Amino acid sequence: MPKPGLFRLLILSSLLLTACETMRMPGDKGQPPLRNADYFLEAAKSSSGTRAALMRLSASELLLAENRNAEAVRVMENLRMAPLSEADQQKLYLMLAEAQLRVERPVEALNALSTLPRADRLSNKQQRERYALLSRAYAANFQPVEAAEALVQLQEYLNSVERLSNENAIWELLRGLNQETLTSGRLQSKDTELHGWLDLALLRVRHGTDPDQLPRVLLDWRQRYPEHPANRRLPEELSVALTAKRFDINRLAVMLPMTGRLAATGRMIRDGLMMAYYQDQHPEKPNEIVFYDSAIGDIGQTYQRAITEGADVVIGPLEREHVQKVAASPSILVPTLALNLVDPMQPPLSFYQFGLPVETEARQVATRALSNYRQVVIITNNDVLGDRANVTMQKWIERGKGVVLNNIRIHDEKQVEPLIEQALGVDASKRRARQLQQILGIEVVSQPRRRQDIEVILLAAKPSTARRIKPYLNFYFAQDIPVLATSYLYSGQPDPGRDADLNGIEFPEAPWLTESSDFLNEQRRQVKALWPTATTTQARYFALGHDAYQIAPELQRLQAFSDFSLSGLSGKLRMDRQGRIHRALPWARFRDGRVIGIGMMENPILEAELQEAEQREAEALKAQQAAEGEMLNPVEALPETLPPTPSDQETPQP
Repeated sequence: MPKPGLFRLLILSSLLLTACETMRMPGDKGQPPLRNADYFLEAAKSSSGTRAALMRLSASELLLAENRNAEAVRVMENLRMAPLSEADQQKLYLMLAEAQLRVERPVEALNALSTLPRADRLSNKQQRERYALLSRAYAANFQPVEAAEALVQLQEYLNSVERLSNENAIWELLRGLNQETLTSGRLQSKDTELHGWLDLALLRVRHGTDPDQLPRVLLDWRQRYPEHPANRRLPEELSVALTAKRFDINRLAVMLPMTGRLAATGRMIRDGLMMAYYQDQHPEKPNEIVFYDSAIGDIGQTYQRAITEGADVVIGPLEREHVQKVAASPSILVPTLALNLVDPMQPPLSFYQFGLPVETEARQVATRALSNYRQVVIITNNDVLGDRANVTMQKWIERGKGVVLNNIRIHDEKQVEPLIEQALGVDASKRRARQLQQILGIEVVSQPRRRQDIEVILLAAKPSTARRIKPYLNFYFAQDIPVLATSYLYSGQPDPGRDADLNGIEFPEAPWLTESSDFLNEQRRQVKALWPTATTTQARYFALGHDAYQIAPELQRLQAFSDFSLSGLSGKLRMDRQGRIHRALPWARFRDGRVIGIGMMENPILEAELQEAEQREAEALKAQQAAEGEMLNPVEALPETLPPTPSDQETPQP
């Protein structure tokens, strides 16, 4: 369930027209006040009875205007029993609820609203204000169903434009709730319109991952609630879902490098794709797959040729610069699934992206850490992969309000020990002992200590470096600190003797490399037969090709159904609103030198909040750079796909 802070943001942003009307002093015609709150508070001291109460009421209004919210609460609490008219009491209680919300006291705000005198005699404007305040208070108090019910009651006081915004807010409050909360809310409420919203949200929970069933159950809902406002205007995600369907692909075009430095990678992706094709039992599988060599000629011309020759869907290209060029094309006429990632902010229509960026794993590692910890140490190799993981981990931890106590980059494996001492603060402990010895002039016997505020260590290091790091962590008293790593540390081949040094480390990895099932075992056997010397990185590209084929006919439904996912060789695959495929990876742990699968460790609520924060930051940065006449070019010089492990050097990277 979303956190109260997220609910407040939703309500405050959605109810801008209805909840943020300016409160004015009696007799105020819109002119700025001539006196401040302190003037009225001081004047009230020399008055009594109703006159003093009115002065304090005016002061409270000005305190709110000056954002002196805690003072406003104190003044208004003392006015609750004051000799005020019914109209002034109503004004007092509405202002008090607003002030309590501003100081994050939603229970007290609800109390003020529940004791509001003669609420049935409020003006329409005050009723708007009352229900908006009720919704904000319930949301801030972690009562989303009650918050939505208040918005339903608000509807009759809004104009048609405001109602549309209000309906969107109702849906945002309910769409992410679980089945138990929605069912309980339906039993407790007698409001028929709210029942319709709750049933619609329940429908999404139960069938949101089933594109084949959702249209049918939506039709049933519409027949049960013919007069419901959502029947006239379905929430956008459900409206889109009604028209989304599986692509009927007759001719599939695939653009991959078949020659040049990336030929081996291209062939591995091709073989993964073709294996998926031969295993496809769907009656509407492609009749024809045509491959185009993206390493030859101009990629723009190659892409247009594929379209001209009748492609219904295009997979590729792989090379980052080629993806950028295709994404910039003014005419993407057919669904196109690129196999690399570029700037996601303004994707063209029908353009989708799927790749194996290390940032995916780095974010997943950081999110797992933030689920339980706040004080973090980051240790990475000082290479392309390590640097990208390092930057992502640092940003993700800080975005989640965590603290990076130390950030260490290892450029030389010979320096692992002193850098681990630095990461754990052991070097500072030794330094203090030496200083004390110099001051006293005698030998000081001391036991070095690590800093005690480290809760978790995040690691992105190649196998040889990781095998050095973990023993030093144990030696320097950090054996009890959890270590979460990216899959960079795993060679992909069982090596219990050497990997015993990695015992206890947990990392996310593709099911293709860590999970066991009859299907996956058979896939691996066939790959071994086709590619007996295939490396781990090449195996990942095989999985990329296999999953790209699975995704291609489902592009529209993946985009329409935010909860719809495919189980691929490279992970659990979902699509975001920008058309980017995200991989959720299962976790594994080193035990006795072997990799043991421990299952999924998802935290969808935290992930959603971090992604929203990332989106807001990216949009703000883009707006700033646009204002300065600059172009946003994130991770400009870094490739977006996994670089090779030390044993994979024969496989150049796109």
